[in-house]
Amino acid sequence: MGCGLVKTQKYGQEPACPQDDSQQDEDAKSKSEAEVKAEAEELARMSREDEAAKCMRDEEVATAARKAAQLALVKPLLEPVLNYVMLVMGQTGSGKTSLINLLGSLDLAFPDGRLPLELIRKFAEHTVCDKSLEFASDDAMASKTSDAQTYSVKIGNVSFTIIDTPGFGDSRGMEADEKHVKLILNCLEKVGEVNCVLLTINGREARLNATLKYVLSMLTSVMPSRVLENIAVLFTNTDNERKLNFKMAELERMGLMSPPFVCLENPLSELDRALQNGDDLDETLVSEAQVSVQKALATIASFFGKVKSFDPVPTVHFKEVYEKREEIEAILSNAHEKYQEAEAKSQEVSRIKEDIIRTGRVEPQTVERIEWRLQPCDKTSYVCHHPDCHSNCTPAFPVSMVSMLRVELDTMTKCTKCGHRLGAHKVSKNHWQSLKKKVTVNLGEIEKAENEKEKKELAIRALEDQIEQLQKEKDKISAMLFDKLDEYSRLGIPDAYKRLLQGQLAYVKQLVEAKPDDIKLLEIQTMLEHHIEEFETSPWRSPKGARQKLAELVEFVRPPPPSWNWKGGAGDLQPQRIRVPEMDAVMLQLLRDTASAKHLTGCSGQDGSSKWLQSMKSVKVWRLEHPVLWQQFATTSTIMKQQLRAHGLHCPAVDPPIAHHPTLDATVNETYLWHGTKAGILPTIREWGMDERVCSLEGLHGGGLYFASESCKAGQYALADGHKNYLFYTRVILGIPYYIKTDRKGERRPPPYPDIPGRLFDSVIANEGVANAGKQYHREFVIYDRRQTYPEFEVEVTTGK
Repeated sequence: MGCGLVKTQKYGQEPACPQDDSQQDEDAKSKSEAEVKAEAEELARMSREDEAAKCMRDEEVATAARKAAQLALVKPLLEPVLNYVMLVMGQTGSGKTSLINLLGSLDLAFPDGRLPLELIRKFAEHTVCDKSLEFASDDAMASKTSDAQTYSVKIGNVSFTIIDTPGFGDSRGMEADEKHVKLILNCLEKVGEVNCVLLTINGREARLNATLKYVLSMLTSVMPSRVLENIAVLFTNTDNERKLNFKMAELERMGLMSPPFVCLENPLSELDRALQNGDDLDETLVSEAQVSVQKALATIASFFGKVKSFDPVPTVHFKEVYEKREEIEAILSNAHEKYQEAEAKSQEVSRIKEDIIRTGRVEPQTVERIEWRLQPCDKTSYVCHHPDCHSNCTPAFPVSMVSMLRVELDTMTKCTKCGHRLGAHKVSKNHWQSLKKKVTVNLGEIEKAENEKEKKELAIRALEDQIEQLQKEKDKISAMLFDKLDEYSRLGIPDAYKRLLQGQLAYVKQLVEAKPDDIKLLEIQTMLEHHIEEFETSPWRSPKGARQKLAELVEFVRPPPPSWNWKGGAGDLQPQRIRVPEMDAVMLQLLRDTASAKHLTGCSGQDGSSKWLQSMKSVKVWRLEHPVLWQQFATTSTIMKQQLRAHGLHCPAVDPPIAHHPTLDATVNETYLWHGTKAGILPTIREWGMDERVCSLEGLHGGGLYFASESCKAGQYALADGHKNYLFYTRVILGIPYYIKTDRKGERRPPPYPDIPGRLFDSVIANEGVANAGKQYHREFVIYDRRQTYPEFEVEVTTGK
């Protein structure tokens, strides 16, 4: 009974049947799965997009990191450098030419080291050096670089000037190497200065073979020490230190102490081989090339970082050293000739004297003498320096090398002209020239003699004076010899200096074999041996930085003499007075031998007399081993060397020469001298040494410590205590002496040294007949610093009839 709406059924339609619940559930489920699937797909798509974005971001981060890392690797090449000059030297076959071509190409790959495919071929084929030189000779070991040439290359922000040199160790022989040295020197003159000397060595070489030793000998023969501090090494054909066969200790033996080095496998080598074989630039080859180029760029950047701070060295030093070396070697050879001529004259005069004594006849004699000297000329030859040979042998290239290189490398081959070993020759423009003279032997004023006896006496006296003068001339020559050797050592070419010393020693030994009784020759031999030993042990031998040298020199304490009981160190520092009876007879003879020829039996002066020398019965000697005084003395010697080197000075040999002992240091003019004293002062000197502070200013040459080379002079101050007199045979460092002509009363210090404000001479020498306005009767040596003396031997002389 209520009202409602009734849905009418249309025509043809089945009446609707209500759906059951299970069907509805199934439809809902189907719809739900589709939606889930769509949602899942959407999520997956979004996830993929996120992953791609993340990968892109990660790749960007990784790329940025790689670029940052690569920039860090090439950082030394980022800072602008306008002109860095490198001299590239090395053994033939070490890969110099390929290295320079690599340096010229690396800028194509800067800064990340990556090359586009289209640049790979350009990188491989781009050349700085003429690659046709690689095929310039049928001999693989002939130098591919025929001249010293300069190239300009740029890597990053650094501009390099590279001096490419001919390879040393050429199979065409040492003549080619000598010619190469001249070419290098001419090239160096054009560039003005060099920052770095780059030595290339094949890293597959296990050690310094004969050729490599020769290469380094050539380098250290022509370069001053300052340049040696700027040497770096690049090992080719190996990419890391672990694969390096070469032992760095080999370089140290040649005087190159710990030079900076890198290892490089040149990527151009593999690319060159592939392109020459016609291989395609496939992905593998390109990928490998990319890695190799990146590594090479990083290696070169690392190398530059190690040598960037090297100070430039003016190349004029190369030429100056080279020419000065040849000049000094010629002077040394002429000095030996003069010495032999003086010896021959002395023997000649002695023979004439003996003939006069034997026969009683005095007749003028004329003799023929030949003088040989090295004189400069236009042509270059192998010039023989064998004793008594003066042959200008076969022509050579216009270069002078250190002769002892040939001794080291060719000990068997003989010269086809003179028959002597090649090692006895030098390649030089200084040729032997002879001068023949006819000389009448000076027999004095025999025409004034009233009879034959007086005539004979005058002749003998004149001949004896000549013998004495010839001995003095030999002394001066030997002193000049070591003066020039010292000058040579200051050129700063340590290997050349060592070989020169060895050559001089070999030469003198040959002379000694012919004249074994020549005392002066034996002294020269001993001195040369001492110089060689000192060179081997000197802290200045190694080419290190100046500050490091100074630090080592300050730390270096000269050890005590090897005969001492105390061997150094900070242990027992108590002084000892040690009886040395084996020195008694030696010192007795020394007292007699060192008396002036005019005062063999002693002499008298204002302060005392040494007449007691004629009545010496016995001598006792003690050696004073005083560690503190010795260290003070040794340190003074070391500091003096340091100061001399700092000012570019050296100690010239004492003039006239003074006897030298091999245990003394000639570089500071250390010598043994006599000092006479009173018995009451002995204990003070034993304990505290000598002291200039108590010396009187009224002394003829001021308030200093006085020493004498003549025992008769020192003996005047050895005042007798009963029948005993006392002297000290003292080590004295003379350094650079001042030769006085007047007197220096009232002075406490040596005179100022010229041109160096604040520097003084190290001692004063009063030569006989010169000092004190010509009234100096004995030679005296005055020291104004007690630390320059060490009273090593105490001598007690007993006198009596």
